Amino acid sequence: LLDYVLFGIGVKSRHICYISLSSFEPYEALPEYGNDLSLIGAITVEVKNKLIKEGCYKEKIKLFPNYATNEYFNCQIVKNAKVNKICIVSNHVPKELAEFKVIAEKQNIKVDIFGIQYTPKYIDEKILNKYDVIISIGKTIYYATAMGKPAYCYGRFGGYGYINKNNIKKAFKYNFSGRGFGEKKKSNEILDEIINNYNNVQSDLEYVKKFAYDNFNFEKNIENFIEKVLNNNIDENKFYKKYFYLNRRSRLYVERMNTYNNEFNNLKKAYLELVNYKLLYDKEVKKN
Repeated sequence: LLDYVLFGIGVKSRHICYISLSSFEPYEALPEYGNDLSLIGAITVEVKNKLIKEGCYKEKIKLFPNYATNEYFNCQIVKNAKVNKICIVSNHVPKELAEFKVIAEKQNIKVDIFGIQYTPKYIDEKILNKYDVIISIGKTIYYATAMGKPAYCYGRFGGYGYINKNNIKKAFKYNFSGRGFGEKKKSNEILDEIINNYNNVQSDLEYVKKFAYDNFNFEKNIENFIEKVLNNNIDENKFYKKYFYLNRRSRLYVERMNTYNNEFNNLKKAYLELVNYKLLYDKEVKKN
C-alpha cells in the first residue's frame, strides 16, 4: 500500500517512515526503499532483528511498540480480596478458555467473553474497569497493564499466565502474544492459577503499571518517534527518481484488493440469501 501511495498516487514528502508490525507476515516485510526512508519503526525487538536480516541498517530502525494511551494510564489501581468478575477478550478463543468459563462460573465467578465468536464489542478502559482479571493476548494486555489491572496472558498460542515483575520484560519482547516462552494449559490449571495467585499478582501491579508507562505510553513514544523522523530528511528528487519503476508495480496490490473485495461481497450476498431461505423454510415447517 505504501508503494502505491508514494509511487502510484505520487504523494511526496521530505519525511517518510514505515512501521513493520510482524516478523512473519509477508506484507510487513522491509520495502525495497527502506534504507532511503527517514525512519523504520519496529513493533518489537523480534521484528527489529528480522528487518536487520532483511538488509535494513540498524541506525534506521527505532522501536515503536504497541501501546496504550493516557486514558488507560489515568485509571487508578484497585485491589480486591478475591476474584469475582473476569473477562476474556479474543477473536480466537481456544478450547481451554471456553471450558474455563464453564468451570469458573460453577464457582460463582462471572466470566464474559468479548470477540467475534461470542459478544463483539469495542474494548476500552470503561469496559475493562468492570473486571477483576483480564484474560487476553496482545493489545488488550497493553491496556490492562497500563490500567494496573491483573492481566492473565493466554490465547491460541498458549501464554505466560499472570503478567508480573518477573515476566513482563520477556512477555513485552514477544508483544504479549503468548509465543516465545508461553505454554498450553488445561482449563482447571488456568482457574487454579488465577484464584491462587491473585493476591501475589496484585502486589506487582505498581511495578507493572510503571513498566507499561516507561515502555509503551503512546503520547510519550510518539513525540520521540516524530522527533527522530523530522531529523532525517529525504532527498525527494533522488528518492522518487530512483524508485519510479514502482509506479507500475504498486498498482497490483490495489487491483488484487479490489478483486478480493468483490469476491468477498459476492460470497456474503450468497450467504445471506441462504440464511433468509433457511429462515423461511423453518417458518413453513413450523406452520405445517
